[in-house]
Amino acid sequence: MAAVAVPALQTARNDFTAKIAAAQSGGPADTAAKSNSRQALLGLLRQLVSYVQINCNNDMALLTRLRVSGREHESDPNSA
Repeated sequence: MAAVAVPALQTARNDFTAKIAAAQSGGPADTAAKSNSRQALLGLLRQLVSYVQINCNNDMALLTRLRVSGREHESDPNSA
């Protein structure tokens, strides 16, 4: 199982936040869009939880090391 990309998770979060705001003053279509966005975000979060449980054995220290390592790799223009 692959990890969820941070940009994808952030995009889903931003979309859900926007849909919440729209649903507060909108109609049934806005509420349905919010529900769909929520399900998409929850799906990504479930994938992330599974990845952490399988690959990190719920070890926060290991997860933190992997996250820092991943960020360094992403920011290095020579890595590919």
